[in-house]
Amino acid sequence: MLKTLHFGLAAGNTQKGLMQPPMSEVGPSVARNPEGGEVVQLTLRVDGEWNGWDGDTVVKLTDGSVWRQVEYRYEYRYAYRPAVSVSSGKMQVEGMSRAVRVERL
Repeated sequence: MLKTLHFGLAAGNTQKGLMQPPMSEVGPSVARNPEGGEVVQLTLRVDGEWNGWDGDTVVKLTDGSVWRQVEYRYEYRYAYRPAVSVSSGKMQVEGMSRAVRVERL
């Protein structure tokens, strides 16, 4: 079961029982389940310009991590430093229609 936790952030919108901050308040933190210790969700921003998914997109995030798209998806959308969440091997970029499978490099 996916649990979305945010530490050190003010609570924002509640959706399906999960507390989530407004996208403007996301910060570079890794949330961990205190009982199990596993990574539950990572919420950051793209480091610079975002031009969407092109099939083999490589994404650098503000924490310095680098991720590569591993499933084919083409969707164009320009944004500067959009918020990103990574969970269960999928990356959701603010403004994109759906999450895409990724791997960390």
